[in-house]
Amino acid sequence: MTDEQTKPIYFADDLVDEDLMKKLARMIIAPGWRFGAVGNPEYNELSYNIDEKYEGKIYGLKHLDQHWELSFNANELYSWENNDFGMYDLWKIVRKYLNDSFKNLKLELTGCRATGSTNGTFGLPSTENSDNNIYTILYYVNPLWRIEWDGQTVFYNGSNITKSIYPKPGRIVCFPSMIPYTNIQPNKFFPGLKTTVIFECFNSKELTND
Repeated sequence: MTDEQTKPIYFADDLVDEDLMKKLARMIIAPGWRFGAVGNPEYNELSYNIDEKYEGKIYGLKHLDQHWELSFNANELYSWENNDFGMYDLWKIVRKYLNDSFKNLKLELTGCRATGSTNGTFGLPSTENSDNNIYTILYYVNPLWRIEWDGQTVFYNGSNITKSIYPKPGRIVCFPSMIPYTNIQPNKFFPGLKTTVIFECFNSKELTND
């Protein structure tokens, strides 16, 4: 469950039943997806954009790690509490498991989105937040995944890879948001949208213990 030689990265399987997994997977084909979300906007070393006049998103040049995104923050089509995909049920399962399993965790949700990647898109290492009291939770949405399709989540310490997690259907991953990570693109043998739900949380128990 955790790698004691690095910062803590937890994962768990078999928390979500098959019916809920299929319900959640309906978001893959739902309306509302937008292309152009960026994982690491500060990563300029490999930027295609040389001339500032081409910075606009319509040119599609500035950032290499553009991907699809579906918001559940109530400012778009959906909220994490009210949707047809069972997101609220998923959050209740994840929160109860983590709060019951780890005495120093009491997670409160601050944001939620789904990201989508296809072959030909890729991610660059990034951190969700620099505060070690903030946590990121991933849920792998695709109800079927083969190891030969790649798509793993990779964690870094500097230029070193510290952990690589296979996107097993229904798996959740929890880690402090200050840990750099990226979701690897699926390869050409997977023609669909590799989808991951991202919950952004703060640990209220650590706040009350200060």
